[in-house]
Amino acid sequence: MVGMKTIAYTPVKNASIWLPVFTTQLERLEGVDEVVFTYGESDDLTLQMLRDYSKKSKKRIRIKKEPPLGQVYSSAQIGKTYEDFQKYFETTDYDQVLMVDADLMRMPQNLVARLSRHKKDIIAPYIWTLYHDAPTQMFYDSYVFRYKGYRFHPFSPPLNNGKPLQLDSVGTCFLIKRKPFLDTTYGDPYPHKKFCDESREKGYEVWADPSTAVQHVDLGRFGMFHHQLEVFQAMQRGEPNPYLYADQTPYITDSGQIISTGEFDVQYIKAYTQGVI
Repeated sequence: MVGMKTIAYTPVKNASIWLPVFTTQLERLEGVDEVVFTYGESDDLTLQMLRDYSKKSKKRIRIKKEPPLGQVYSSAQIGKTYEDFQKYFETTDYDQVLMVDADLMRMPQNLVARLSRHKKDIIAPYIWTLYHDAPTQMFYDSYVFRYKGYRFHPFSPPLNNGKPLQLDSVGTCFLIKRKPFLDTTYGDPYPHKKFCDESREKGYEVWADPSTAVQHVDLGRFGMFHHQLEVFQAMQRGEPNPYLYADQTPYITDSGQIISTGEFDVQYIKAYTQGVI
């Protein structure tokens, strides 16, 4: 919407493998005046890469250290980082906030305008990822719930014929108007789900726009929720993910070639870091 001031918020931790692609996408994003990064105690080059990006970016970049809550990056800790950002947001005059994770591969340049046109309290784009056993677009539903429906249901496009639809909750990438964002606090467990559930209880609506798509890397495929650094290092050495199960179904490439899940991981990571996908 014309005249709407938008700020983006991204929490990061051990994210150096994703940041080059993500910040390139972020810099192209229209309608975002300021970006706030909350960084955790990372074992890689995350902080240095954020500082380098802030020096060359045309946007206003703020880098804040997350609240000290221990070494485990739990959902409670994530909730506290969002609460910390809410306090900062309250001191600004922004009309809305774009919540966006640092592991998004692709975002349309006019993402904010496309989501804003619907004038919804909370709205997410169609979030998709690539799965090892289905090399097509698949709805990424780790934090996305169909309204009054089933959790973890794999949607394939076109979802709802591209028309906006209500959801129980959203995550990964979504736009929130100022009032609903400040009216509801984040917490544990599952911070985004808790936020959306409480927002709906207060009369706000949660929507998705299936006609606007962003691509999310399939983090679960790489066992990265608890072993990020070890997985990154293995990939950089060209070795298979050490946390994949040996009996997983082999991956069939677009050309019909059958390869192991470990080979797929290595090829996938290389293609991603080289900007091929």
